[in-house]
Amino acid sequence: MQTVRAGADDTNNSPTVARPRVQLGDLPAELKDNIAQQCHAADVPLKEYINDMTRRAPDSPPTVASLQSIGDLHGRSISALYAVSKEWKATCAPYRFEVISAPKAGKAFFILVICPLYGRHFIKADLDTFASKGIVELVKALPMLPNLRSFTLNGVALKAIFVTANRRIQSWPSFEQVLQFTRPATLLSKLQLQIDNENVVTDLWQILRTTPRLRHPHMDLVAFGRRHEPLDLQILVDTKSTSIVPLSTITLEFAEMLPNTGAFLALFSPSLRTVTVKYHPSSEPAIEEQSGLPDCILPELQSLNQSAVANAQRSHVDSPASTAHAIAAEHDNLDNVKLSHPYARLDSRSGQADDAADDTAPSRHRTEMLNLPSAYPLLTWEEPEFLVQYFNREDELVVQQRTLDYVDNLLEAGMQWRTRAILTGGRVGLTRLAGAVQPLANQRMLHEM
Repeated sequence: MQTVRAGADDTNNSPTVARPRVQLGDLPAELKDNIAQQCHAADVPLKEYINDMTRRAPDSPPTVASLQSIGDLHGRSISALYAVSKEWKATCAPYRFEVISAPKAGKAFFILVICPLYGRHFIKADLDTFASKGIVELVKALPMLPNLRSFTLNGVALKAIFVTANRRIQSWPSFEQVLQFTRPATLLSKLQLQIDNENVVTDLWQILRTTPRLRHPHMDLVAFGRRHEPLDLQILVDTKSTSIVPLSTITLEFAEMLPNTGAFLALFSPSLRTVTVKYHPSSEPAIEEQSGLPDCILPELQSLNQSAVANAQRSHVDSPASTAHAIAAEHDNLDNVKLSHPYARLDSRSGQADDAADDTAPSRHRTEMLNLPSAYPLLTWEEPEFLVQYFNREDELVVQQRTLDYVDNLLEAGMQWRTRAILTGGRVGLTRLAGAVQPLANQRMLHEM
């Protein structure tokens, strides 16, 4: 039996050993977590846009179905990464199970499997479109969700607590129904309520007393303003609590300007840092003397945001825009003022020139004044025929100018999309942009034929 010894020549002549390929599961834990964060950051904006567009088109089933199909096809990066292996499941779980969405919240699988295993990861409950079925089961599962910090509720979800339980309750949604959600969430810091009844509004002080960690109430009064008589926030001023919760952020959404909004915001002036006001006006003309923005000094105010949907008439946004500039001049700590409405581009070219020379215009260089056009104006028109009726009432030259501004807004949004895709190196972003402008390419081909 011969013993074969490898000599120096044998070693030098041996084939080069291939470097082992690094597998996805071999990456360091810190790098894995960074990848999961980036995937999550890419998914969230798309989901937020889809949810916002869906809420703006409740009476258009084809539009809602189309938006939901887009959500099913895209924005699932973190879910795909979660399915790679057990190690990636542990890394991605805090991001994949961050938000409780309405379609899954009342399902038996969610209550019996997801909540016990991953309940500690959920920090936000978005029940904006929650159906009545399963609402009671979700309430029972809340103790398994100890870290919830943010709720989004609507009147339908609140009433469903009792409807599903087959209890004959004749009253509208009230404070006790809100508590069904807020009591188990001891860390709740943000609460969004879509209010269509005055009872919930008047019980706001009790809600704040029972949620000591709450710092950001978001009150959506759009449905209330369209179905009932205008709400006067003076009712909250008159019934204010003896000890005011130190809120840092307030978001208000209106269908029309509400009286005494400034007086209501003034109650939180010692601690209020961010004020956001969103308008969803009807075709009725706005009350010129009501701006919906604070008319008082808020010493800690750092950010002021005002926006209006694309079908807002010019008269709805002129007064708030000028008021925002005046507020910027009066608050020393204000770092950011953001105006987002359909006429922002027009303002930045002509309307704001006069304001710049006015003494009330902000003189501090560190104050950021942003005029942002609506990102998706085509999808924010509530009724297409409203556009035609509105244009028919306008002078032809005015219609032409506004149409050009409308087209400019779209083109600018597209160029910003292109810039972001190039900077991030995202091929997916460019592909989606190409799909979005395909109708324009079709029109160009028809024109050139």
